[in-house]
Amino acid sequence: MKLGIIGVGNLAQCLIERIGESKCNIDIILYDIDSSKKKFSKKSKFKFQKIIGKEISSCEILLLAVKPQVFPKITNDILKYVSKKTIVVSLMAGIKLNKINKDLNNQFITARVMTNINAKYGNALSFVYYRKNVEKKVISRINLLFKLFGTISNVKSELQLDKITALCGSGPAYFIHFAEIIKNAFKKLGFKDKDAEDLARNMFYATGFTCHSDKRELKSIKNTVVSRKGTTEAALKQMTKGNVEKIIVNSIIKAYQRSIQLGKDK
Repeated sequence: MKLGIIGVGNLAQCLIERIGESKCNIDIILYDIDSSKKKFSKKSKFKFQKIIGKEISSCEILLLAVKPQVFPKITNDILKYVSKKTIVVSLMAGIKLNKINKDLNNQFITARVMTNINAKYGNALSFVYYRKNVEKKVISRINLLFKLFGTISNVKSELQLDKITALCGSGPAYFIHFAEIIKNAFKKLGFKDKDAEDLARNMFYATGFTCHSDKRELKSIKNTVVSRKGTTEAALKQMTKGNVEKIIVNSIIKAYQRSIQLGKDK
């Protein structure tokens, strides 16, 4: 498979590293106007171009991994050089397929995928939305690629994809942010920075594994830790008093609203 990626940001780098480590037969050409990204391409041993040119025409799949605000700046080059047979997959948050198709003169087979940085280790939850009447062979090729990064599921609407963006696309940052808070709590209790970081990382890894392995409801798993008038109950009561749940839910809703706004921005 020949794969083109426009935009070599953090998410794209996770995908590229996973492909490189998988030893699968995928040849990648990377495009980014930031010449400093060439260092990453040398590390990953894939070809890097600063400017989109004729070579992109040989790509079977093209991933648009630029920021939504950058998309209008690359449409002319895509129209000029990308083959009409190429499957164009947008990783951009918020921008609807109708907008993408319109800006690309409805010349390409297109899809939107939301994935996350867990793709680097093959643990991402990816979700895809296709334009109408897409052929089965196109679905097969996209599934083949994204199964390298974890699981991939179809969604029935772009509204659903925008909600998933707030939950799964941004989700890893929420958990890592909470892990940082736990680390800082350890430091306040007198632990050194490295020890606090190791404790927070190991606790999140082990608890994540437990949640994955134990098929009971999350509340039931949590209640196995909570004892009446114990230390865990004291901590959870303080979190309830501080409206932690409300803050987290409102934060995720804010991410969803931003995803919607990105689709409206010109």
